Amino acid sequence: MHDLTVFKKNESYIRLECDYGISQELSDYFSFYIPGYQFTPKFKNKMWDGKIRLYNSRTNLIYYGLISYIKLFCEERDYSVAIDPKIELQEEFSLIEAQNFIETLKLPHIVRDYQLSAFVNAIRNKRIVILSPTGSGKSLVLYLIIRYLQRTEKKGLLVVPTISLVSQMYKDFQDYGYDSEKYCHRIQAGIEKDSEKFLYISTWQSIFTQPAKYFHKFDFIMGDEAHTFKATSLTHIVESCVNARYRIGTTGTLPNNG
Repeated sequence: MHDLTVFKKNESYIRLECDYGISQELSDYFSFYIPGYQFTPKFKNKMWDGKIRLYNSRTNLIYYGLISYIKLFCEERDYSVAIDPKIELQEEFSLIEAQNFIETLKLPHIVRDYQLSAFVNAIRNKRIVILSPTGSGKSLVLYLIIRYLQRTEKKGLLVVPTISLVSQMYKDFQDYGYDSEKYCHRIQAGIEKDSEKFLYISTWQSIFTQPAKYFHKFDFIMGDEAHTFKATSLTHIVESCVNARYRIGTTGTLPNNG
Protein backbone atom coordinates (compact mmCIF):
# COMPACT_ATOMS: atom_id res chain seq x y z
CA MET A 1 0.00 0.00 0.00
CA HIS A 2 1.47 3.33 -1.07
CA ASP A 3 1.16 6.60 0.84
CA LEU A 4 0.14 8.41 -2.33
CA THR A 5 -1.28 7.13 -5.61
CA VAL A 6 -1.47 9.31 -8.73
CA PHE A 7 -4.13 8.70 -11.37
CA LYS A 8 -4.61 10.38 -14.73
CA LYS A 9 -7.96 12.17 -15.11
CA ASN A 10 -7.26 13.87 -18.45
CA GLU A 11 -4.51 15.95 -20.07
CA SER A 12 -5.23 18.87 -17.73
CA TYR A 13 -5.51 17.15 -14.36
CA ILE A 14 -4.27 14.24 -12.31
CA ARG A 15 -6.09 12.85 -9.26
CA LEU A 16 -4.30 12.04 -6.00
CA GLU A 17 -5.37 9.33 -3.59
CA CYS A 18 -4.06 9.61 -0.04
CA ASP A 19 -5.18 9.97 3.58
CA TYR A 20 -6.51 13.19 5.06
CA GLY A 21 -3.23 14.20 6.69
CA ILE A 22 -1.22 13.97 3.48
CA SER A 23 -4.02 15.78 1.64
CA GLN A 24 -3.64 18.73 4.02
CA GLU A 25 0.14 18.69 3.55
CA LEU A 26 -0.36 18.78 -0.22
CA SER A 27 -2.72 21.71 0.11
CA ASP A 28 -0.10 23.68 2.06
CA TYR A 29 2.78 22.60 -0.19
CA PHE A 30 1.03 23.70 -3.38
CA SER A 31 -0.15 27.07 -2.06
CA PHE A 32 1.36 30.53 -2.42
CA TYR A 33 0.48 34.13 -1.69
CA ILE A 34 -0.18 36.36 -4.69
CA PRO A 35 1.72 39.68 -4.82
CA GLY A 36 -0.22 42.46 -3.09
CA TYR A 37 -2.82 40.09 -1.64
CA GLN A 38 -3.03 42.18 1.54
CA PHE A 39 -4.43 45.12 -0.42
CA THR A 40 -7.31 43.24 -2.07
CA PRO A 41 -10.88 43.86 -0.83
CA LYS A 42 -11.49 40.13 -0.28
CA PHE A 43 -8.48 39.87 2.03
CA LYS A 44 -9.34 43.07 3.88
CA ASN A 45 -12.89 41.82 4.43
CA LYS A 46 -11.55 38.46 5.66
CA MET A 47 -13.21 36.60 2.79
CA TRP A 48 -9.90 35.21 1.48
CA ASP A 49 -6.51 34.42 3.00
CA GLY A 50 -4.55 35.70 -0.02
CA LYS A 51 -3.39 32.28 -1.19
CA ILE A 52 -3.72 30.49 -4.51
CA ARG A 53 -4.09 26.74 -4.00
CA LEU A 54 -3.06 24.53 -6.90
CA TYR A 55 -4.28 21.36 -5.20
CA ASN A 56 -8.03 21.00 -4.60
CA SER A 57 -8.41 18.93 -1.44
CA ARG A 58 -12.14 18.41 -2.08
CA THR A 59 -11.76 16.88 -5.55
CA ASN A 60 -8.16 15.69 -5.02
CA LEU A 61 -7.26 17.20 -8.41
CA ILE A 62 -4.07 19.04 -9.35
CA TYR A 63 -2.56 20.14 -12.66
CA TYR A 64 -1.00 17.32 -14.70
CA GLY A 65 2.11 19.42 -15.32
CA LEU A 66 2.98 19.36 -11.60
CA ILE A 67 3.72 15.62 -11.54
CA SER A 68 7.46 16.18 -11.04
CA TYR A 69 6.70 18.35 -7.99
CA ILE A 70 4.40 15.64 -6.63
CA LYS A 71 7.37 13.24 -6.81
CA LEU A 72 9.60 15.82 -5.09
CA PHE A 73 6.98 16.30 -2.36
CA CYS A 74 7.04 12.55 -1.67
CA GLU A 75 10.85 12.33 -1.76
CA GLU A 76 11.20 15.15 0.78
CA ARG A 77 8.83 13.38 3.18
CA ASP A 78 9.90 9.81 2.46
CA TYR A 79 6.39 8.93 1.24
CA SER A 80 5.95 6.03 -1.12
CA VAL A 81 4.19 6.92 -4.37
CA ALA A 82 2.61 4.94 -7.20
CA ILE A 83 2.07 6.66 -10.56
CA ASP A 84 -0.52 5.59 -13.11
CA PRO A 85 1.35 4.16 -16.15
CA LYS A 86 -0.96 6.23 -18.35
CA ILE A 87 0.90 9.32 -17.17
CA GLU A 88 3.61 10.15 -19.71
CA LEU A 89 6.61 11.83 -18.15
CA GLN A 90 8.95 12.26 -21.12
CA GLU A 91 9.19 11.23 -24.76
CA GLU A 92 12.32 9.85 -26.41
CA PHE A 93 13.47 12.32 -29.05
CA SER A 94 17.16 12.68 -29.91
CA LEU A 95 19.07 15.53 -31.50
CA ILE A 96 19.79 13.29 -34.49
CA GLU A 97 16.07 12.57 -34.94
CA ALA A 98 15.33 16.29 -34.72
CA GLN A 99 18.01 17.19 -37.27
CA ASN A 100 16.83 14.50 -39.67
CA PHE A 101 13.26 15.75 -39.39
CA ILE A 102 14.32 19.37 -39.97
CA GLU A 103 16.13 18.37 -43.16
CA THR A 104 12.84 17.07 -44.61
CA LEU A 105 11.29 20.54 -44.21
CA LYS A 106 13.75 22.19 -46.62
CA LEU A 107 13.70 25.43 -44.67
CA PRO A 108 14.94 28.70 -46.18
CA HIS A 109 16.72 29.48 -42.88
CA ILE A 110 19.40 27.79 -40.78
CA VAL A 111 18.13 26.41 -37.47
CA ARG A 112 20.43 27.71 -34.73
CA ASP A 113 21.66 25.50 -31.88
CA TYR A 114 19.40 27.18 -29.31
CA GLN A 115 16.38 26.80 -31.61
CA LEU A 116 17.17 23.12 -32.10
CA SER A 117 17.50 22.68 -28.33
CA ALA A 118 14.15 24.39 -27.69
CA PHE A 119 12.47 22.20 -30.31
CA VAL A 120 13.90 18.98 -28.84
CA ASN A 121 12.99 19.90 -25.26
CA ALA A 122 9.44 20.81 -26.25
CA ILE A 123 8.85 17.45 -27.90
CA ARG A 124 10.55 15.52 -25.11
CA ASN A 125 8.76 17.20 -22.22
CA LYS A 126 5.39 18.02 -23.84
CA ARG A 127 4.74 20.72 -21.21
CA ILE A 128 7.27 23.51 -21.27
CA VAL A 129 7.73 27.29 -21.31
CA ILE A 130 10.41 28.39 -23.78
CA LEU A 131 12.31 31.57 -22.88
CA SER A 132 12.74 33.26 -26.24
CA PRO A 133 13.67 36.97 -26.30
CA THR A 134 12.67 39.27 -29.16
CA GLY A 135 14.71 38.56 -32.29
CA SER A 136 15.60 35.00 -31.32
CA GLY A 137 13.44 33.42 -34.02
CA LYS A 138 10.76 31.88 -31.82
CA SER A 139 8.27 31.65 -34.70
CA LEU A 140 10.66 29.20 -36.35
CA VAL A 141 10.78 27.12 -33.16
CA LEU A 142 6.98 27.10 -33.02
CA TYR A 143 6.89 26.11 -36.69
CA LEU A 144 9.22 23.15 -36.10
CA ILE A 145 7.05 21.93 -33.25
CA ILE A 146 3.83 22.36 -35.24
CA ARG A 147 5.20 20.51 -38.27
CA TYR A 148 6.45 17.67 -36.07
CA LEU A 149 3.11 17.34 -34.25
CA GLN A 150 1.22 17.40 -37.53
CA ARG A 151 2.58 13.89 -38.13
CA THR A 152 0.56 12.44 -35.22
CA GLU A 153 -1.92 15.01 -33.92
CA LYS A 154 -5.23 16.00 -35.57
CA LYS A 155 -5.77 19.59 -34.48
CA GLY A 156 -3.88 22.29 -32.60
CA LEU A 157 -4.36 25.77 -31.16
CA LEU A 158 -1.81 28.60 -31.22
CA VAL A 159 -2.81 31.50 -28.97
CA VAL A 160 -1.18 34.92 -29.43
CA PRO A 161 -1.79 38.22 -27.62
CA THR A 162 -2.69 40.50 -30.57
CA ILE A 163 -4.52 40.42 -33.91
CA SER A 164 -1.36 41.58 -35.68
CA LEU A 165 0.47 38.50 -34.38
CA VAL A 166 -2.24 36.23 -35.80
CA SER A 167 -1.39 37.54 -39.26
CA GLN A 168 2.34 37.60 -38.54
CA MET A 169 2.45 33.94 -37.51
CA TYR A 170 0.40 32.97 -40.56
CA LYS A 171 2.86 34.82 -42.83
CA ASP A 172 5.97 33.54 -41.01
CA PHE A 173 4.85 29.94 -41.44
CA GLN A 174 4.16 30.65 -45.10
CA ASP A 175 7.69 32.03 -45.48
CA TYR A 176 9.08 28.81 -43.96
CA GLY A 177 7.38 26.83 -46.70
CA TYR A 178 4.05 25.96 -45.07
CA ASP A 179 0.76 25.94 -46.96
CA SER A 180 -0.85 28.29 -44.44
CA GLU A 181 -3.97 28.75 -46.53
CA LYS A 182 -4.62 25.01 -46.47
CA TYR A 183 -3.70 24.25 -42.87
CA CYS A 184 -4.16 27.45 -40.80
CA HIS A 185 -7.46 28.89 -39.60
CA ARG A 186 -7.07 32.50 -38.46
CA ILE A 187 -9.70 33.53 -35.93
CA GLN A 188 -10.49 37.23 -36.21
CA ALA A 189 -13.55 39.45 -36.04
CA GLY A 190 -16.27 38.19 -38.36
CA ILE A 191 -14.52 34.83 -38.90
CA GLU A 192 -16.08 31.51 -37.89
CA LYS A 193 -14.50 30.02 -34.80
CA ASP A 194 -14.59 26.48 -36.20
CA SER A 195 -12.83 24.93 -39.18
CA GLU A 196 -11.64 21.61 -40.56
CA LYS A 197 -8.10 23.00 -40.79
CA PHE A 198 -5.25 21.59 -38.72
CA LEU A 199 -4.08 24.69 -36.85
CA TYR A 200 -6.19 27.44 -35.29
CA ILE A 201 -4.35 30.75 -34.74
CA SER A 202 -6.20 33.14 -32.45
CA THR A 203 -5.85 35.82 -29.81
CA TRP A 204 -6.99 34.77 -26.34
CA GLN A 205 -9.52 37.61 -26.45
CA SER A 206 -11.26 36.00 -29.45
CA ILE A 207 -11.87 32.63 -27.83
CA PHE A 208 -11.79 32.85 -24.02
CA THR A 209 -15.60 33.18 -23.84
CA GLN A 210 -16.10 29.91 -25.71
CA PRO A 211 -17.56 27.04 -23.64
CA ALA A 212 -15.16 24.42 -22.32
CA LYS A 213 -16.35 21.85 -24.86
CA TYR A 214 -15.04 24.05 -27.70
CA PHE A 215 -11.46 23.33 -26.58
CA HIS A 216 -11.85 19.55 -26.34
CA LYS A 217 -10.99 19.19 -30.04
CA PHE A 218 -7.37 20.29 -29.62
CA ASP A 219 -4.55 17.76 -29.31
CA PHE A 220 -2.02 20.47 -28.49
CA ILE A 221 -2.05 24.09 -27.37
CA MET A 222 0.73 26.64 -27.76
CA GLY A 223 0.86 30.17 -26.37
CA ASP A 224 3.12 32.90 -27.73
CA GLU A 225 4.11 35.65 -25.26
CA ALA A 226 2.17 33.75 -22.61
CA HIS A 227 3.13 36.22 -19.85
CA THR A 228 0.92 38.90 -21.48
CA PHE A 229 -2.31 36.89 -21.26
CA LYS A 230 -4.96 37.70 -18.67
CA ALA A 231 -4.54 34.95 -16.08
CA THR A 232 -8.19 33.97 -15.64
CA SER A 233 -8.77 33.83 -19.40
CA LEU A 234 -5.66 31.75 -20.06
CA THR A 235 -6.56 29.41 -17.20
CA HIS A 236 -9.99 28.76 -18.71
CA ILE A 237 -8.50 28.04 -22.14
CA VAL A 238 -5.71 25.75 -20.93
CA GLU A 239 -7.82 23.86 -18.38
CA SER A 240 -10.51 23.28 -21.02
CA CYS A 241 -8.01 21.66 -23.42
CA VAL A 242 -8.48 18.34 -21.63
CA ASN A 243 -7.24 16.31 -24.62
CA ALA A 244 -4.14 18.39 -25.38
CA ARG A 245 -1.07 16.24 -24.66
CA TYR A 246 1.32 19.03 -25.63
CA ARG A 247 1.19 22.40 -23.83
CA ILE A 248 3.93 24.73 -24.93
CA GLY A 249 4.39 28.42 -24.18
CA THR A 250 6.93 31.01 -25.22
CA THR A 251 7.85 34.16 -23.39
CA GLY A 252 10.43 36.88 -23.72
CA THR A 253 10.53 37.38 -19.97
CA LEU A 254 9.83 35.41 -16.81
CA PRO A 255 8.14 36.95 -13.74
CA ASN A 256 10.21 37.57 -10.62
CA ASN A 257 7.54 36.50 -8.15
CA GLY A 258 7.79 32.75 -8.79
